[in-house]
Amino acid sequence: MQENIKTGGASIRSYQFEDSLVDVLPGDSTNAVARKQALASVARRQWGSTSVVSYQSAGKCLIMDRQREGVDHDRAVTIANGLTDAGIHTTVLINGIDADALQRSQSLSTPAVTVITGELVELTGHLGQFAARFRNPGDLGVSFLDEHASFDLVLDLNSPPLLQREVLPPGYYTPGDDPQALQSALQEIPQMIGEFAKPVYVKYRANVCTHGNKGITGCSRCLDSCPAEAIREEGEKIAVNTSLCQGCGICTVSCPTGALSYAYPGVQEWLHMIRDLLAAYLQSGGMQADLLIYDHRSENAVRDQVGKLPDNLIPVAVDEIGSVGMDAWLSALAYGAGAVVLIIGKGTPERVREKYNSELAVAHDILMAMGYAKQRLQSIALYEDTPIVFADQVTAKHPAAVFMPIEKRRTIRLALDHLSRHAPAPQQLTVLTRGAPFGEIQVDHNSCTLCMSCVGICPTQSLQHDVHQLQLMFIESRCVQCGLCENACPEKSITLAARYLYDDAVAEKPRVLHEDEAFCCIDCGKPFTTRRMVDTLTARIAAANKNIVKDGVPPDWLLMCGDCRIK
Repeated sequence: MQENIKTGGASIRSYQFEDSLVDVLPGDSTNAVARKQALASVARRQWGSTSVVSYQSAGKCLIMDRQREGVDHDRAVTIANGLTDAGIHTTVLINGIDADALQRSQSLSTPAVTVITGELVELTGHLGQFAARFRNPGDLGVSFLDEHASFDLVLDLNSPPLLQREVLPPGYYTPGDDPQALQSALQEIPQMIGEFAKPVYVKYRANVCTHGNKGITGCSRCLDSCPAEAIREEGEKIAVNTSLCQGCGICTVSCPTGALSYAYPGVQEWLHMIRDLLAAYLQSGGMQADLLIYDHRSENAVRDQVGKLPDNLIPVAVDEIGSVGMDAWLSALAYGAGAVVLIIGKGTPERVREKYNSELAVAHDILMAMGYAKQRLQSIALYEDTPIVFADQVTAKHPAAVFMPIEKRRTIRLALDHLSRHAPAPQQLTVLTRGAPFGEIQVDHNSCTLCMSCVGICPTQSLQHDVHQLQLMFIESRCVQCGLCENACPEKSITLAARYLYDDAVAEKPRVLHEDEAFCCIDCGKPFTTRRMVDTLTARIAAANKNIVKDGVPPDWLLMCGDCRIK
């Protein structure tokens, strides 16, 4: 069930599981009856609570008309007068910093509508807190003044609009050249006075974020995928603007560590429900359940096809298709679903679609390498104007897993470990395309000096240092291919190699990537570095100053440990 709270052209939803199709699902077969009973068993399940984001709007609206020559700005003023009659405080911006624009603004101003002239330099914010910066003429032709103003709402009549985002901020209306969209905006804007609220959709744990460390940048998957531009860099980590976030969820799907997680509902809660749903279906006599996962954008299309759904296909509504990712898909298969069918509806932002498809490609590579049919995980793109066509059914020949969903990374490995043990064609590993969140690192033994910069910067502790054996150790299950080690290595000795290692015990076991002979202090005899490090530093010093390194012999201070060097 979706509870809609209107916030400026986008519905911000709170969510509770209640499959709206359960009463219209056809069939009286054993599978059809079991499907209804299973859905009824999890209906109205309550999710854990989440925080709330509040918006306050007094109805102060900025109207921007088309910023090009030959525009009749009377249109914007007419619209402003209509909104003023409905209780909205309006300001109309006429683009221009010349005398004609100033004269035009003065002639259009009315007691009820403020008309200003200038150029909009910057617009930031959201419903109730838009901040605008204008460049206005001070003494015409001599100087320009920066002026700042705040607004609750923005009606942008420009085509294209000023803000070029796939998911626009709440309170920002962009009807373009569509008269129907303009009429809809004009009907909604007067209702945008008061207090509004929405759930906080995404939670962030900085301690497991792999975006950056020690001034080096690594993973940027969430920044690249957010269509609302609600995520920004903040030092070496990221920050989520919960007021801009509208819950598409793709940042949580793309995050390799689970630092970003969907909060309402959480994936762990959702997977508990899926496990119970599949178990209830079997207990009610059903055979081989498949899951159809859809969101509000595809609900009508699924409803139109409801009479054609196979009796064993269980429709499951989610708030946003982007809120369920690889941990959810693979766990559902491990819990006994024969197939997971994902419906990507019209209106799904392009960034969401692209990232979703890339994550699906990784999941397909991992599953198909084990001999599982591609139909086990399907996506249907309704934005391509194609009908819903289901692939041939496949049979899950493995028992249902019983593991408890935990943090994202571990949940994926538990699901794949179960699927691997029952796979048609078990494999030790499969090579993945670069950018996949699984893999190893490869070290060039000829150039690596074991400086351990990579160990110091690794946020997941997949790289470790054995100080006694002078060894670089690696735990593959922890590596998310963030690239921090590769970017930090001063010798450029590290290369990322995306792959999936199926044996959980092997992936969890530390292994040696590189080791070297210890070099002992010439004074006290204590080992303090590696032979290769001494040779590398000697060569670099010789290249910089031959007076320090004579005839290839390094100075004594280079051959001493830190304690002896300062005696």
